[in-house]
Amino acid sequence: MTCTQTWTQFWELHFLFFENQHDAEEYYEEWKHVELDLCRERWSYGYTYDPEYYVQRYMTAKNNMIQRLRLDEEMNRREAKFRSLFEWKPRSWDAPYGGNSSRFSGNKPFPEAGSRPSAPSSCVLCADRSHTLFSHPCEKTKFSDGKPFWARWNGKVLLSPDGREICIRFNIGGGRYCGPNREKHGDSRIHACSFCGNKSHHALSGTCRAN
Repeated sequence: MTCTQTWTQFWELHFLFFENQHDAEEYYEEWKHVELDLCRERWSYGYTYDPEYYVQRYMTAKNNMIQRLRLDEEMNRREAKFRSLFEWKPRSWDAPYGGNSSRFSGNKPFPEAGSRPSAPSSCVLCADRSHTLFSHPCEKTKFSDGKPFWARWNGKVLLSPDGREICIRFNIGGGRYCGPNREKHGDSRIHACSFCGNKSHHALSGTCRAN
């Protein structure tokens, strides 16, 4: 698309778009990368401002961020459950002077944080927006177009056809999100699209399947 807008008109519309998003501050850590990509596209190809394209990119950024937060919550929940198996659980008579101790009462010292605003989900196994990977229905084994899944989910890890573990974080947000974790899992997990196996993009990038 050739440029029909002046330089000033484009940048005014560009910045106003992000300023007018009511949740821009909440999702800033994700959409700031999209904003930079859009700037580069303008500089490289001279594209005009397309509001529908901006909305699509912004919503994808929000979805990716929420997916990552859900993954973090799930991982933290599993880690806490695992730790609880090895924690010492005091008996009633272990409390000082035989009385009740608030330390062992089981009551949570702080209320749980409220839930985040709802947004479309995207399963990194089947690309379905109605659920995430952790709630993927086991009876569903094909994409909406009838093509069998490339990856396999066993309820704990995402696996490639040859049995290698696929990095879930990478498939939600790409290398930027998984980056720090590469040092932890090294080569034990592959960084490839869980939809097609291509290593040049991640599942929720919308490259091989719309999310």
